[in-house]
Amino acid sequence: MLHTISLPAAYKSATCLNLHRSSSPSPPIWPISPSPSSVATLPANNHNNINNIHQHHRRLNMIPQYSLIQRRPIFSTACSNSSSSNNSNNEYLEIVLKVRDYELDQYGVVNNAIYSSYCQHGSHEFMDSIGVNCDAIARTGNALATAEASIKFISPLRSGDKFVVKVRISGLTPTRIYFEHRIFKLSNNELILEGKTTVVWLNKKYRPSRIPSEIYKLLN
Repeated sequence: MLHTISLPAAYKSATCLNLHRSSSPSPPIWPISPSPSSVATLPANNHNNINNIHQHHRRLNMIPQYSLIQRRPIFSTACSNSSSSNNSNNEYLEIVLKVRDYELDQYGVVNNAIYSSYCQHGSHEFMDSIGVNCDAIARTGNALATAEASIKFISPLRSGDKFVVKVRISGLTPTRIYFEHRIFKLSNNELILEGKTTVVWLNKKYRPSRIPSEIYKLLN
């Protein structure tokens, strides 16, 4: 007696999506569309053949569903400019950056709008450091959108200045993430600005929605 067993899509005919960044070594792939050629017929009692198939696909990292959570250490070593200590989410993550010439305004200081990019970059790096893949979230049709942002400017930055962006989660609700930002000049530890950002989880209809439980646990 023969049984029909459906296998993951064949590699030559499957459409695959790589959700890992190019810097990740040997990134796994996720099959999107099945192929008729991926259906095989095997004897029902031939357990050796079935085990060989399972082992074959495990070696090739064929995973049936992708995850919004990156399977890597909580504080990634991929971000060489980020702090690598095992801080909790209510402590600051630090990212070191340098002012570039095109970020200056006519007065020779960093344009006010640029500081928002610094803060947003800090928030993205923070999410990445705890294992949340923002790129994968966007590919599902959901979004992490900035709902509110406020910045208190204290001192300017100029061309060539090195500075550190400090970011942490200051609050969390089922639908919103509250970030707190601080920027310091590295040369003298001078406070440059203080900022706050509210990020809301949006579903595919761009309506506020509950943060998925597996992500909420990492944020909390």
